[in-house]
Amino acid sequence: MAKSRKTKRWKHRDANYSHLEQHTRRGKTLIPPLNRVENFNKSSWRDDHAPDMLWALLLSASLPRDHYLACFRQAVKWFRATFPPADEPEARSPTPMASDDSGIATACELDHTSLSELTNEQFEAFARIPLAHNLGYAALRPLLLIDALPGIDRWRSVLAVEPTDADWDTLGAAVVAALDHQSEQSTDVRWLKYVLKMALGKMRFLSSLRERAEEILFFPNRGDLRVVRPSIRAGEMMRKLPRQVDSSKVDISAARSLSR
Repeated sequence: MAKSRKTKRWKHRDANYSHLEQHTRRGKTLIPPLNRVENFNKSSWRDDHAPDMLWALLLSASLPRDHYLACFRQAVKWFRATFPPADEPEARSPTPMASDDSGIATACELDHTSLSELTNEQFEAFARIPLAHNLGYAALRPLLLIDALPGIDRWRSVLAVEPTDADWDTLGAAVVAALDHQSEQSTDVRWLKYVLKMALGKMRFLSSLRERAEEILFFPNRGDLRVVRPSIRAGEMMRKLPRQVDSSKVDISAARSLSR
């Protein structure tokens, strides 16, 4: 019996939940350990990030990996050309994009909410990137099954097709693959969000971290993926970035690197 209890304790030692004795009691309420941390904001890939990146998840579920990664790179290059960093001579205000209190355009995410804030011309130019692939229409058609999708009317316009019953299977496959935040598809889509911040000058690195930055830019073809993949997942979750960057930090030219 003692051995059984010991085995059970060992089995649950690394579980990602807290035990009752780790909670703090305040009146009739039990406060878990993480909720006692000041200024702590919880962020979930599955609940907060993945749903708004459905277009990218559908591509990852329908296209060969090298094809959808190439599409992601094209989207990043298009976004940088359309909304260049503020410190570049050709930079212009990314109207009508909204910004949060950190001064970062919400469109820095390339999610459905941000895409819905593009002008009609900008949205159509963006949509041409995935739709240029011969499987693009079939991959993105399941979007039309979701009436509450931000910007759904414009997706209906650019796709100009009717969804089929088979699209539910495609949608399900994309969602299932995204449930695990460490899956290949999830990591690839999270890389898209991360590298976009780099391309727009919203993510900067110390010169000593140039190699790490280039490993992310050239993902998945450079560096030890056992190290690169976790760093991508950690970086993607960063929502608030500083308004100004220390002059000791250097910008990695993501646009040139992505085009190589």
